[in-house]
Amino acid sequence: MDENKSDPTALNFDNPNTEINRVAVKPPIFLRNKPKLWFLQLEAQFANSGISQDATKYNIVVAALDENVLDFVVDILSNPPENEKYDTLKKALLNRLTDTEESRLKKLLTDLELGDKRPSDLLRQMKSLAGNSISDEIIKSLWLQRLPQQTQAILTISNDTLDKIAEMADKIIAVYSSSEICQATKVGSLPNSASSFDRNKLDVLQADIAALTKKFDEFSQNTRSRSKSRGNDRRRSRSNSARYEFCCYLDDILIASKDDAQHISHLRQVFQRLQDAGLVIKVAKCKFSQSEVNFLGHRISFNGIEPTKERIKVIEDFKLPETIKELRRFLGIINFYHRFIPNAAENQAILNEYLRGKKKNDNNKIPWTEEAIQAFQNCKQQLCNATVLVHPSEDAHISLMVDASDNGIGAVLQQLEDGIWKPLSFFSRKLVFLKRN
Repeated sequence: MDENKSDPTALNFDNPNTEINRVAVKPPIFLRNKPKLWFLQLEAQFANSGISQDATKYNIVVAALDENVLDFVVDILSNPPENEKYDTLKKALLNRLTDTEESRLKKLLTDLELGDKRPSDLLRQMKSLAGNSISDEIIKSLWLQRLPQQTQAILTISNDTLDKIAEMADKIIAVYSSSEICQATKVGSLPNSASSFDRNKLDVLQADIAALTKKFDEFSQNTRSRSKSRGNDRRRSRSNSARYEFCCYLDDILIASKDDAQHISHLRQVFQRLQDAGLVIKVAKCKFSQSEVNFLGHRISFNGIEPTKERIKVIEDFKLPETIKELRRFLGIINFYHRFIPNAAENQAILNEYLRGKKKNDNNKIPWTEEAIQAFQNCKQQLCNATVLVHPSEDAHISLMVDASDNGIGAVLQQLEDGIWKPLSFFSRKLVFLKRN
């Protein structure tokens, strides 16, 4: 080898006196939806080829753009700056072709779906859109909502990192996909022995259901017959019901937490209990990290508990009842919120006189008086002005204030917060003659 021969790799491309016949750079096809990635590829080629001249890099970029992209930077191409041409063009392309934060957030919240992608691929795409503006906990919640329900139920209780959970999701999806393929076999193609086996299983299952239904009917009849007698021993009642190997579940779960960290901890505990019991929840119907919720006609928030605006509106628009039956319905709705109303019995006393000695579904007309109509309006107004009841605190001092007379009794259960007594519940009742002693 001739050691005096110059090494082509030792050329100084930044020296303007260096003569080059051509630059051996083939830029990749421009990625209009991912300009940042395209510039990373291109600048890697610049580094490999030793290209650092601003004008050279600028010309290579211009030559790589198609006419649709050139329209976005026609102002710069028509009048390029004297210095930093490449950086100016690069910055303009990134700013004008990259989605705005609002657009990325919209795509993150509404447009992205799992489709044929793996869960881990979907997560990477969501992280790319979110950038640094959204926490991993929120991304995890949004990502889980895009996954199948059976996968959500398994992953929700995991304490692993988000990337580890994504790997687990890929494996779960793969298992479910293969099982679905197995289930697609035509029934007619199965052997006769398998068909007879399925029929035998079905017969056994039907027999079990029939036996369970009969057992439940017997239990219901026993319960109804026992409910007619108020003198039954409660312990005996509990021992009788304990023989039946089933129980009832409420499908609403409320989780109250002091802060986000405690809320996440509470959720994990609840999800673990659900998993241990073999129960699956529908994430689409769940609400997490809510500042307030409506539950069974009540609005529950940080400040306390109160009737919902919708239920108050029903009472506010309630017309003057014409029959005893309608009046019973009105009083039933009002008394559902009895504990929110101080001295509720005072205005209801006149209305309750109409019900004395009447049947439940009595359709007789009510002979309204001016005093009774005013009491009806006062009852409605009391609910519209219902007191917000505070949440019980295990550390607060509790006080029960009671006031009674020959005609009625009233009480308020309250707790001390920041030196102020705040109500937990109200109680009031008119005393009939037999209860006055």
